Amino acid sequence: MTSFQMDPAGEDGWGYTRTKNTLANGLKIVRILQPHLHRGSVAVYFRAGSRFESPEENGLGHFLEHMIFRGSGSHPSAFALNLAVEELGGTLFAATAPDCTVFEITLPRETLEQGARLLAEIVTKPLFADIDIERRIIVEEIREDVDERGAPIDIDFLSRSRMWPGHPLGQAVTGPPANVAGFRIEDVRRMFERSYAGRNAVVAVSGSFDSDRLGRAVEESFSAMPAGAPSPPSLRPAPAPGPTVLHAHHGGSQTLARIAFHAPGEDDPDRTALAILMSVLDDGMSTRLHRRIFEEQGLAYNVSAELDQYEDAGVLDIEAACVHENVPSLVAEALSIVADLRDRPASDRELAKAKRRAIWGLRLTLDDPHGMSSWFGEQELFREPEPLEERARAVEAVTAADVRRVAARVFRADGLHVTTVGVLDGRCRAEIERIASSFA
Repeated sequence: MTSFQMDPAGEDGWGYTRTKNTLANGLKIVRILQPHLHRGSVAVYFRAGSRFESPEENGLGHFLEHMIFRGSGSHPSAFALNLAVEELGGTLFAATAPDCTVFEITLPRETLEQGARLLAEIVTKPLFADIDIERRIIVEEIREDVDERGAPIDIDFLSRSRMWPGHPLGQAVTGPPANVAGFRIEDVRRMFERSYAGRNAVVAVSGSFDSDRLGRAVEESFSAMPAGAPSPPSLRPAPAPGPTVLHAHHGGSQTLARIAFHAPGEDDPDRTALAILMSVLDDGMSTRLHRRIFEEQGLAYNVSAELDQYEDAGVLDIEAACVHENVPSLVAEALSIVADLRDRPASDRELAKAKRRAIWGLRLTLDDPHGMSSWFGEQELFREPEPLEERARAVEAVTAADVRRVAARVFRADGLHVTTVGVLDGRCRAEIERIASSFA
């Protein structure tokens, strides 16, 4: 066993400077200066997504995100917009999550100021052209998540809609096809005016730049954004009781299985211990999940665990695909692994490795302007961001008892929801239901 002392603060510090100011329109601007980098990121985050949508408008935030790409201001088409971004050495990235929509350009440092002005134009002066073309594109995106009869086969939606039934977090980000078919340009503009406003947004700039000069460029270009009002938070979701099991039939050579548990959100004091639990479970090929399911049992080629967290709720997922007849054994082994984590403390070696890798992972964020913008910009939407060095110190303080305590909170029968998508006969389905119902 390798033995050495690790300093969470790092021998040479963390190498960034963070400043923040708020414009008259309520827009928060976070600047993360990293002189050692040669690229930078400009990103704008909005509290917009399916969590803030009624069932009737579900999917409209995602639709709006697509429409933003259809030209803006002095760039009257999607082609002109993308060309302008690419001529600066960047690529425009956008994504809609349940509780956040982001637009980001990562650029060489010499074009970062121009990129900031261009991004401001993109999100404040959209043309909303070609709505029917974009509608067809979104319909194609939705079709990836349904079968030939239109029944849902997206395991994320099938799982979340049962974990939070009747709550916006149980909705699909893309919305149902009927909603997408009915959205009009007036609906898009209404959502734009409601969501893309200063008091509902954060701009994060990271990388190597002249702080004063770039700061002025960001303030000037984003000052035209209307103040608006912050999106009102939806109610804290009430976890649906488990265990539950759902199978969706879909042809293929393998069945995809997901074992999901309700978990604490980002505002929970156990968030750091939960991150270390995840690292013990799945952070490399020597961890329990890979060793037992892949190396020792040969039940699946790929297996992973993911933590999906919002401000006030979260989900811990374990997912793998395998031949249909092996799915019951896969589910049983996964549940056995998490029960072991809950009932017995992690070894000293496991815990030490998980903590070191978590701290190293935080340090690697320092080499990634996108990662820095995401860390500080997205957190700023909901709470005061936790500096990387503070999270590192919190990681170092986590004990085996902390990991076991949070494992006991998460790995409970009443928080268990199993979902499969594939081809399972009645015997396999009955066996999975028996395994889930006997988990304790």
